[in-house]
Amino acid sequence: ETRDILNRAGHVIIDDDDNTIEKDNADGKPNDDNILEFELHDDLSHEQVDNSHLLKTDTTVFPLGKSRPFPSCAECIAYYPPLDLSDHIKEDVSLHQMFNFLNAEPPQITRKKPPLPVEQLVVARTANAASDDALPAQLGIITRQGSKMGANGHIFNQDRIVIIRPFLPSVPESFFIGIFDGHGALGHVVAQHAVEQLAATIFDRVTNAATMPTEEEIGVMLTEAFRTVDRTAPPNAASMAGCTASIALRLSSSLGSSSSKIYFANTGDSLSFLAGGATGSILHETAKHKPHLPLERMRVEQAGGFVILPPDGADMEQSRVFVPDGSEPGMGVALAMSRSLGDWSAAKVGVIPDPGISSYVPTKVGESATIVVVASDGLFDRVPPVILAQRLTTERGILSLESICEQLVREASGSWKDMGIMYRDDISIAVLEV
Repeated sequence: ETRDILNRAGHVIIDDDDNTIEKDNADGKPNDDNILEFELHDDLSHEQVDNSHLLKTDTTVFPLGKSRPFPSCAECIAYYPPLDLSDHIKEDVSLHQMFNFLNAEPPQITRKKPPLPVEQLVVARTANAASDDALPAQLGIITRQGSKMGANGHIFNQDRIVIIRPFLPSVPESFFIGIFDGHGALGHVVAQHAVEQLAATIFDRVTNAATMPTEEEIGVMLTEAFRTVDRTAPPNAASMAGCTASIALRLSSSLGSSSSKIYFANTGDSLSFLAGGATGSILHETAKHKPHLPLERMRVEQAGGFVILPPDGADMEQSRVFVPDGSEPGMGVALAMSRSLGDWSAAKVGVIPDPGISSYVPTKVGESATIVVVASDGLFDRVPPVILAQRLTTERGILSLESICEQLVREASGSWKDMGIMYRDDISIAVLEV
């Protein structure tokens, strides 16, 4: 019955072979001394604002194409995936052909001008982009549309992902990197809103401050920005759909000092982490917000909600928050996370937009640079973070980051196919050498 509810809701059923490492203590808090916690008590009500401008473009289409200026900062560049791997082979196909089409393997990405070689990396850092046809060597970003004909019939990509570098004017080492994974019938609309508005909201709050904000002030700014994006989402979408949000950002160029901290903010079950060292260790990782975790479950139940737990011995990450739809007793959707942007109907049962916030000061580890990674669960559910960290670090001297990302997305696609079900989640990853 739970599986049927999940399929009707369009939420991913996490497989039993998830190899991710449990990162939480018995109290539900991450094992991280750098975690930041803030208590905000401002109004969480949802504004009925005019968001019609967000629907003037086709939000079912991933914003692909060459890099473009970040609207809030003329000298800042926003990088989106240059293409969707599934669109790479797209031809006119009928709906009944879509499943086979989405499981076909696209040809290798080719570029008129390939990314700069590793030995020119230092030179590349001085340019916003190598060319219209090549990404800078120190970043990679790619997505692949899922195959969801066995679930709710989506035939478009609900992931949104972006790298903005630099993020602040006159601060070349600043950056913003984020993944927004939509769920529900209009989850892509909420994710589109988030990818457009979250970075802009944070930028405005930081640049309007009289001085560079302190660590505590940055934590408050991030939480308030997530809440703002949540309550200003398009009501027609956010009332019954939502998205995750996992971001990392740096605001200072004082590398090696405490002011060069990378801040992480995560809502939902996407992930961000830092990889480094000669063999690719995970230096820092965000925590997912899953309903079974003690603090998350406590909040949901105190709000009158109900957490669906998997059978004994099953993967606890299959836990769900049951959200009644009001049609009749026992009918509703089962949300795979206890926090998200949007999902306003779930707010009454304790689902909130507030992010978990942490920070880390990166340093050079051995001869390998630190790499920040954000990705959707379509990748992490099939390729564990520890493997991603190893691959990105050890293969960095042989392949471009873009090429490594492409290979990882292809491998995750194959792993979904090997499960023998008519489902593959959208898969997205963005990486940045810092």
